[in-house]
Amino acid sequence: MIYIVQIGDSFDEIVRNIGGTKGAELGVYIVTGPDFSGDVPGDMIQGTSRTKIGVAAVRILANGEADLPNAVEAQKGFHLMPLSAYLRDGLAHKAADPRPQMRLFESDAPEGIRYFDELGDAMTKRLPASADSQDFLVSSFKQIGLSVGGGFQWKSLDESTKKGLERAIKTGEEIVDSKWAATGEITNGWKYTFAGGRAGYDPGLRAALAKYEVGAQLSDQVIYPNTSVDDKGEPLNGSKRYVLHFDVGKLPPVSVFWNMAMYGSDMLFVENEFKRYSIGSTTDGLNKDADGSLTILIQKNKPADTANWLPAPEGDFNLTMRFYGPETTVLDGSYRLPAVRSVE
Repeated sequence: MIYIVQIGDSFDEIVRNIGGTKGAELGVYIVTGPDFSGDVPGDMIQGTSRTKIGVAAVRILANGEADLPNAVEAQKGFHLMPLSAYLRDGLAHKAADPRPQMRLFESDAPEGIRYFDELGDAMTKRLPASADSQDFLVSSFKQIGLSVGGGFQWKSLDESTKKGLERAIKTGEEIVDSKWAATGEITNGWKYTFAGGRAGYDPGLRAALAKYEVGAQLSDQVIYPNTSVDDKGEPLNGSKRYVLHFDVGKLPPVSVFWNMAMYGSDMLFVENEFKRYSIGSTTDGLNKDADGSLTILIQKNKPADTANWLPAPEGDFNLTMRFYGPETTVLDGSYRLPAVRSVE
């Protein structure tokens, strides 16, 4: 069974991957936060998070619908629990009722600067108190009433500073969008980015990835090319019909699998009666052409042969291809996807 456990922090950075292209990595792993001190018990394998709140996600390969029961069974072999519970009960630990989700922060700051109040709340909950003095970027925020210890002290700011912060929000959004536009490359309409999960200390890049590619994996594990245009550069729209054609020997070179997902303009899966939201190498019944090539149909109306059909919505949409275990030819630029072609 192929799997990958992705552990990330609040910066949307990868703290540690378990499995994936490295193969099975059985063991006991411990994730420690920025305030952790002391020794790691026994022979546990440690991953250190820069933030107090993080995320863990398990992906298990299901090789078609018939393999789903095996994937569900494999999922039972992953256990996530507090260290104290593991030391006390081991794998026999039974979690109590699920912990309630974090409440959304309700700001009472003026609407124009509410973003900074939300940011201050996130800093207080997620960053260590030491960041106020030891992190240069965070400590510089004190000039605008923003800190880990106090959140956003907007009431202490004069009106000119508040107006400046309102302008800064708009400028910040423009910086993030321009950073995304300059990230990666575009070939045949497909945008490739390789910085997912490891933006480091580039806050503009981190923000761009969080906005446009949140939860992305490291490029050696998964690449996510995305397109919203056809071969003529026109927006993809359900009023038209499209094909994505792979010549013989030109399927995505991956060590695990590939698939292409359909998203609406809201970046959510597109609901459809056929109940197909992606298509790829694990799709049951995918048919190759007589010469061995492969053609995927992308359209709203149901075709006579649905084997290679990816349903589209009425309006604009975009496509994300996922290369799980991309081979060297993808990473070095030798292989690139063909353009999505509109057809009459």
